[in-house]
Amino acid sequence: MSHPSQELFRDLVEFAPDALILVDADGIISYANTHAHTLFGYQAGQLSGVGIEQLIPEESRARHSAHRIDYQHRPQLREMGNRNMPLFGLRRDGTRFRAEIRLAPIKTAHGYVAAAAVRDATESVQFMSMLAAARQAAEEANEAKGRLLAAASHDLRQPLQTLRLLNGAMKRLANDPNMKDALLQEERALNTMSELLHALLNIAKLESGTLQSNLTDVSLSAVFEDLRQQFAPLAKLKQLDLIVVTPELHLHTDPVLLRELLQNLLANALRYTDHGQVTLSCVPHGPGHALLEVADTGIGIPETAVGKIFEDFFQVTGRGDGHRGGAGLGLGIVRRLSKLLNIPIEVTSNVGIGTRFALDIATLAQPRAEPAERGGAVAHHRGHKILLVEDDRSMRDALRTYLGLDQHEVHTAGSLTELNEVLATLSTPPALLITDFHLGPTERGSDAIERVRARYQRNIPAILLTGDTSAVPARFSSEFGVRMLNKPVDAPRLVSLMDELLQTRQV
Repeated sequence: MSHPSQELFRDLVEFAPDALILVDADGIISYANTHAHTLFGYQAGQLSGVGIEQLIPEESRARHSAHRIDYQHRPQLREMGNRNMPLFGLRRDGTRFRAEIRLAPIKTAHGYVAAAAVRDATESVQFMSMLAAARQAAEEANEAKGRLLAAASHDLRQPLQTLRLLNGAMKRLANDPNMKDALLQEERALNTMSELLHALLNIAKLESGTLQSNLTDVSLSAVFEDLRQQFAPLAKLKQLDLIVVTPELHLHTDPVLLRELLQNLLANALRYTDHGQVTLSCVPHGPGHALLEVADTGIGIPETAVGKIFEDFFQVTGRGDGHRGGAGLGLGIVRRLSKLLNIPIEVTSNVGIGTRFALDIATLAQPRAEPAERGGAVAHHRGHKILLVEDDRSMRDALRTYLGLDQHEVHTAGSLTELNEVLATLSTPPALLITDFHLGPTERGSDAIERVRARYQRNIPAILLTGDTSAVPARFSSEFGVRMLNKPVDAPRLVSLMDELLQTRQV
């Protein structure tokens, strides 16, 4: 009488969900369970004594026989086949099915027998094929979205840039108070459109995954100084103190995305501060870490709203301060960038006192905070020879008109070919080069900068204008010492940067 445990073991093998087959050294099936008979289309017991090659398509039998003999010499637990050599089983009625087979050697008194677990993989293969097709379709859709975003980034910013330049020119030419007021209102509308477009395009890139981080060693002092120069005019306009404490500190991060994150925090702080100061600083925070802080003395955020400020389009209302511009997307971008860069961010705020954003960053050196040196006043420059390379004609004409208000001698080109023609007519080098980054579908402003500098064998100062929000233009500007402005460019900011570069050139 058999033991109950033996009967249970026998039943487990006999009625297992996989087809189980034992094959001896001569390739003869000594045992096949119920599912094996069902899978291959045989009646119970018909597989015993049958050669295993009978269950394999004819064109594969010779190869299988050689593998079987080799397995007897090197028995081991393994799977048969691979992605480049699919296996098929042959049913009694001649139909085939895609098979998954796992082998295990079993040692007996007469040598090894091979235990094979066989599974019909037809549905699994079909599912994997569907999954691969869906993945490919998703990748193609994502690539198409990236191309659309690149086109939208360029094509939508160009007309907006032209309008802002023409608005700036008309403001300088207008004498009638009513006309000045109308142009001021137009400027506010254009600024709002610019901010919304920039935010929407950045969010779309972050959501689609087309905006990737490129980690490198970064000097935080260089990032801080660039931000100070960018936001100093706005702080001065609002009569606020912009305090930048520049640390001698290095990080391993993406400098372009970090700058974008801080730009949004500083813009938000200046928007919601009417009196006092906005501070950008970095303080030690334990070994190998520091807290990068943006703090203000603004109107603050109610406690009930602090948890919602990183939501898209969320704006705190009901504080009696009126609408302060913006679309409520800046902090949504901050949230996404902090996640992409793996930089935790915390916010504390008190209504009527101010708000503080703190980013916990990993450092490569111990910080040594020193107040940023403030340069002297930059003189406004007129009457210089300026070389302008821009493929969009309306943008080129508007920028030439605006620069002409300061009696600059502006020479323009719409492509690298036209640039060569212009250079042939210039006996002396330009004082400054301004170029778009994308000059048509194949040419780049970086090539224009290198060409002009090579032509005159000197490091001519250059400004790179771009609507491309990827990291490529920023990395070029950093590598070649070129200043960069994102489109739509604020006209006063462009003039301020030109004055700075022209003054440096004369020193």
